[in-house]
Amino acid sequence: TWAGIVSAAVIIDDNMEYADQTALNAVWTASVGGGAQLSTTEAYSATHSAYIDLTARRSDRNFPETVPSTAQPLEWSVRFWDSAAGNARQYIQLLDNSPALAQLIAFGVYNSVPGATVADLNTYYAARVAFMPGGGTAPGWFLLNDTGVATRSQGWHELKVVFKDTTAE
Repeated sequence: TWAGIVSAAVIIDDNMEYADQTALNAVWTASVGGGAQLSTTEAYSATHSAYIDLTARRSDRNFPETVPSTAQPLEWSVRFWDSAAGNARQYIQLLDNSPALAQLIAFGVYNSVPGATVADLNTYYAARVAFMPGGGTAPGWFLLNDTGVATRSQGWHELKVVFKDTTAE
């Protein structure tokens, strides 16, 4: 039987197949540095991807408040191109920023992880949790370097986190 399998509603599923930059900006609001740029250079889907170069850029998109649980987890995944060129800042973040910053969770490539060497930063992906439920101490940025975790390499990759009652896996 399939007892215990939970189906979830899709909140956002986006393959970045927009007709042009204006169409992308209508869905993903450019909030810093002109926002993500529509690109055909490195496309995971049919022809497009969203590209953010090494300048400070950010695009935002709001979705309804969602409270995950063990019974109804929230899965967040993203496909991204890793150039594997040194340590950099190439990450996606989910934040609750209204009316003030209440949570920030991020993952991808990050160039400043406490206790990590340059070799670590060039080898492993990283994640960040800014606030803990109930006010506990948040870890900030940390390496995703447990046994069995994929290491950085050039190409398309998918990172995924599953939120439950009190955990993020």
